[in-house]
Formats: sequence, structure tokens, C-alpha cells
Amino acid sequence: MTRHLPAAAVLACTALLAACSGTSASASLDGPLLVSGGSWDDAMTAAIGGPVTKVGTCVGIGESMVVWPEGVSWNEDSQSLVLPDGTQVALGSEVSGGGGGMTTSAIDSLFGSEAAEGLRECGVEDGEDVVVFNVGGRLSTTPVS
Repeated sequence: MTRHLPAAAVLACTALLAACSGTSASASLDGPLLVSGGSWDDAMTAAIGGPVTKVGTCVGIGESMVVWPEGVSWNEDSQSLVLPDGTQVALGSEVSGGGGGMTTSAIDSLFGSEAAEGLRECGVEDGEDVVVFNVGGRLSTTPVS
């Protein structure tokens, strides 16, 4: 199940993060994943998650593109997400964690132009909402039954 954030929540998260003066977050495309790095002084508090899916040419949750936390990678051979602890998450399995939603312009402002370019390479259009796991956040998973 994909959890969509209401527009007001996206705006609140965006305003909160834009105000963080100590933010040194970045994100770049690593294969089919847009992966964050750096740090945030604050974290978003929404619980987000859903099934791991292909979104355009990249990997997201449900129908949404995702900025994955640092340490998450993609195993091309098994077509699975690899969590920092080595757990492999197959397409269709559920992942969840803390984070929120942002528009592409907020991602450009917070993470920089490399992140915005990565979104374009994934086929995400300007103005779309993107799911963002907290930088350095932990993910949990539920395998496909």
C-alpha cells in the first residue's frame, strides 16, 4: 500500500527542512536509486512506506519516486534493494521508515542540483511529489508472502 502525504504535510515538511541552517544533505543517482548522504539537523516525522517498485527507470515505492537513505543499494542480478545491514528486499516487498514528502523543487533546494538531475534521469517531472526517507534513517521490511 502506498501512503500518500497530503499537500499540507508536504509543504510543512518542505518549510521545516528549508529552514535548517545546519543541513549538509546531498543526493545522487546510484544505478536506479537516488541515494542521500550528508546530514540534517532535523528529521521529518511521517511514517512512510509501501512496496518496492520500478518507477520510470528507477526504484521507488508504489507509484512514487524515492530518495533512499545512505547505505541502501541495488543488486542488479537479483533485482532487489539491499539495506545497509545486507538484507535484500525483492520488488513487491514492503519497506517503511521515517521521512516525508517533498516536491522536486524542494529536493533541488535541499539536496542540490545533482539530486534534481537524478530525478530527471529517472523520469520524474518538475513539480511532482517525491517520497524522502530521512538522511541516515533506518528502513524495515516485510517480505512478499
